[in-house]
Amino acid sequence: MRKFRPGDLAEVVNMEPADLADLIDSRGRFDPPKPPAAVSQTGFNLLYRNDLKGLDPSFLSLSVRAGQYGPGRVENRVGLRPDTKHELWKDLDRGIEVLEALVETWDPDWASAYALIDTDDDEIGSRPWLAWTPKPLEPRPNPPYARPYPAPFPLDHAGPPAEVRAWRGGELQIWP
Repeated sequence: MRKFRPGDLAEVVNMEPADLADLIDSRGRFDPPKPPAAVSQTGFNLLYRNDLKGLDPSFLSLSVRAGQYGPGRVENRVGLRPDTKHELWKDLDRGIEVLEALVETWDPDWASAYALIDTDDDEIGSRPWLAWTPKPLEPRPNPPYARPYPAPFPLDHAGPPAEVRAWRGGELQIWP
């Protein structure tokens, strides 16, 4: 990691889609040959974040995993991770607004906001806040998927949500 220098690429949020695609092809691929060849079976994993993880409560990272479908791999996934002290976590309406932006941008099969927490048996579990599915999730074949449901689903361990509302043609579940 290093600080940005003159000549480095601009903020991702301000990039045109074609420029972002070029960035992914030129710097986010693990597979030769160089672009414009298609992404191989190993796909790509791209991460954008600032250098202030743990130091800046406005810290945010965005990761994109694409083309990594297969045994032992996770599904295509986009992850937006704010710092645990980020103001976003204190405002339900703002959280739903961010979820809306992600759903609008990526057109996913499902979306959720959750925290990873330590459990009593020294494992890491998930604690949901928001979860949206346009239709009920069905189990999927294992393999080729690493698990029958995408993480963090199913959310049975969290107990029933405090609120369920119709949202974007599906169901939004909310835990306090």
